[in-house]
Amino acid sequence: VLALLCLLLSSCSHLQKPGLTAELVTSQGRDYLAIWIPFGLSDYGWSGQDFLYFRREIPYSGILELDAGNALMQLLDGPTEEEQAKGAVSLVKKSAGILGLTIKKGKAQADFTQEFAPSGGSLAVWQCHKAVGEVLRQFPEIREVELLVEGVPAIESSQP
Repeated sequence: VLALLCLLLSSCSHLQKPGLTAELVTSQGRDYLAIWIPFGLSDYGWSGQDFLYFRREIPYSGILELDAGNALMQLLDGPTEEEQAKGAVSLVKKSAGILGLTIKKGKAQADFTQEFAPSGGSLAVWQCHKAVGEVLRQFPEIREVELLVEGVPAIESSQP
C-alpha cells in the first residue's frame, strides 16, 4: 500500500523523473534546447528520490560541445530562487568552472576546475558525478561520460 501511495504521489509532482532527453523547441522564432537539470534535495530522503529535476531552455547552436557545455553551465549555476523554494540545492560548488569539454565517438570528457570536487563524503561525490552524467546523457550522441578535475580523473581527485 505504501509503495502504491508513493508511486501515485510521485507521478503528479515536480519530483517526477523526466525522460532526460534534450528536446529542440522553437519560441519566438528562435531555437532552444529544453534540458533537465538535476539538483539535490534540501531534505534528502523524504521522497525516495535522488534528485529534483527542473526544465531549462538554453540557446541551440547545433554544435554538440557548445550545447552540452551550456547545459553543464546550467548545472553549475545552481537552482533559481523558485527552484530553491521547491527544495532544490546545488550539488556542485558555484565557484566551479569548466576547463574543457570534448566529445568523441560517443564519449564526453568534461574537465572541471578544482572547485568542482565536492565535500561531504561519498554520497556528495556520487551525486555530483551522477548529476553531470545525467545532464550530458540527455544528448543522444553521448553514451559515456568521463569527469576530470584539473586534468586528473575525478574518481581520483574527488574522493572523500
